[in-house]
Amino acid sequence: MNRLALTFAVALLLPCVARAEIAPTFSDGRCETAATHVVVVDNTGKVLESWRGDLKPGDVLPLKEFHIPLAGKVGRFGKKEGVPEKVSGKRLVLFLIRGMPIYDRGQAVGSWAPANWMGDFNVSTLWIEDGHAFGLEQWINPGPQELSHAGTEADVKKAVEKVNKIVHELLAKARNEKNLAQRAKILASIAKTYPGFSPEAFAGLEWCEAGAVPALRSILKTDLIGDPVIFGVYSTMAKIGAPARDDLMRILAGELGWWKQLSQKVEWANKLDLDESRSYRLLLLVTSNPDAFANLTAAQVKTIRELRDLWANHPVLSKLGEKEDRIHDRLDRVLLKYPR
Repeated sequence: MNRLALTFAVALLLPCVARAEIAPTFSDGRCETAATHVVVVDNTGKVLESWRGDLKPGDVLPLKEFHIPLAGKVGRFGKKEGVPEKVSGKRLVLFLIRGMPIYDRGQAVGSWAPANWMGDFNVSTLWIEDGHAFGLEQWINPGPQELSHAGTEADVKKAVEKVNKIVHELLAKARNEKNLAQRAKILASIAKTYPGFSPEAFAGLEWCEAGAVPALRSILKTDLIGDPVIFGVYSTMAKIGAPARDDLMRILAGELGWWKQLSQKVEWANKLDLDESRSYRLLLLVTSNPDAFANLTAAQVKTIRELRDLWANHPVLSKLGEKEDRIHDRLDRVLLKYPR
């Protein structure tokens, strides 16, 4: 997905929230597939059970910083006969992403972000009371979010474990596939359909080398895949190197035009805004492997020189990053192969 498409997708979401017409709602299908970690915690954030990910019982999450209300009443539309009508918050199921929000404007606390595509921790949470699960839902538009019955805890766990099983079987199938292009297709399908497992999929795609490039391109054509997957694609392409050179160069050419337009604005502001920070992170990924830029055409070398000079001579951009590993330093290492 290109920057224009992503920005447009996010723009569609934000005004709705601001006008309180459409409030974020817990999405079980989306959270189950997007989460890298699914854990049961108590009201202090201590992990009681881990259904997905590498957290273990006894680990502690910064629950207070997630700003999830603990106790609450079940809404009038979300009630079900014979189940609790309020929750205590003593037991919660959290659907989390380790890394970054699905969209750059989403919530993040340290290395944790919510799995819900709207970017809120409270709609990436289920409250458990007497074995029943409750999630936030908006029944009337416009109207408030209400705690609503979402089945039993056992049902929720079963659904998560079903996704885990499907993905583990796909990963095993990929490992057993000898044809690297076919293996890459299987792994790409995981990243597209089960983005919570995309780190494992990208690790496998890296080893498919040139055979992975068409599959990685197919991931980018997927609607609303989100930043963790988009960044994973380009990080993997950079690791693959020369076979993905032209894909990486297209990004650099686009970034050159983007930063030319923004150069004066960034200088006046003396900082990057959210969209600019996202582009900067993308540039860091794309330029992480100088060996990816072998056998460039004269036009491609010109693009890299222009981008390098823009960043090296800009009063703000030239100072971003670690000394000797800034964007222009990385491009200098590429240009060593192409003396004037």
